[in-house]
Amino acid sequence: MNLDNKIKSRLSKVMDIDYLSINNDTNKHVNHKNYDGGAHIELEIVSSAFEGLSILDQHKLVYKALEGMIKKEIHALAIKTTSTSDWKKE
Repeated sequence: MNLDNKIKSRLSKVMDIDYLSINNDTNKHVNHKNYDGGAHIELEIVSSAFEGLSILDQHKLVYKALEGMIKKEIHALAIKTTSTSDWKKE
């Protein structure tokens, strides 16, 4: 299973996802002096699971879903989370 599919699978186990964007920017960092492997990932997630949660708690939910992947398969992670109701207002 490739990394994008693994991320999607892990997130889908803990939340219903209305929208998911996974952007892998690893190729921009491969030649950096301190690059030691692992992917540089940007996630944008819309889910009803984020309703009523602070941004911090939304991000904690994402990190919990990806537990065990951080610092191994994922070196850097940028997250943008939005609740379904806020997304529908946009």
